[in-house]
Amino acid sequence: MISTIFAFISITLTIYSLLIFIRIIFSWFDLRNSGNGIPQNKITNFLYSITDPYLNWFRRFKFLQIGMMDFSAMLAIFVLYFISNITSRIALTGTISLIYLIKLILVSVWSLVSSLVTIFIIILAIRVIFLQLNKYSLIFQTMDGYLEPLVRRFKGSIIKKFTSYKFNLLFFIVSIFIIRYVLGFGINFLLSLF
Repeated sequence: MISTIFAFISITLTIYSLLIFIRIIFSWFDLRNSGNGIPQNKITNFLYSITDPYLNWFRRFKFLQIGMMDFSAMLAIFVLYFISNITSRIALTGTISLIYLIKLILVSVWSLVSSLVTIFIIILAIRVIFLQLNKYSLIFQTMDGYLEPLVRRFKGSIIKKFTSYKFNLLFFIVSIFIIRYVLGFGINFLLSLF
């Protein structure tokens, strides 16, 4: 009986995570309102009404909003994933161990960090492409204002020779990419020991 309840909770959390993901995709296309603020789609409004209360709880944390990027939904899905895994484990085995919790925390945190680093790498790669095409905009100028000191400091700690901003960005991207995969390999190795 208890395993059935936990299986139901796990499935419900997984479905709710999927609804949140769909809601995030819908927000990119503004399917909820027509230009004058009148609701356009009942399904979209229903989706917003069941997901926004949960998402709004995470949106109150300002450190999750960096410029135009809002990572609150990512953390919200991460929490659902974590709880869903715990309930799924209880449904399957009827118990939960401290080692499993440690492993789950490690995997969950690494998954979140790895996703953020991957998004960062993609943004940097897009910036390098636009640098190569000599395309400039206010968004890129703002981005460069934040990135340039970080990239210069990182590259300067390894290579002292003067290089261009484009080279520094490429060096930074490759370095972060390598670090991400080395850490991923290390974490997978640690998990295999348990």
